[in-house]
Amino acid sequence: RLRSINYVGMDIVEVYPPYAYDQSNIASVAAATIGYRLASLLRDKQKN
Repeated sequence: RLRSINYVGMDIVEVYPPYAYDQSNIASVAAATIGYRLASLLRDKQKN
């Protein structure tokens, strides 16, 4: 479903783990996962 969207740009902002109240670094992991998946979607669209 997300492959049909025409992406113009993407941005992940305000993830600052050292001073977050999150000792398990889940915010960093979530941001990295989202960025990886969006980059993978863009790569797949370029192949087709």
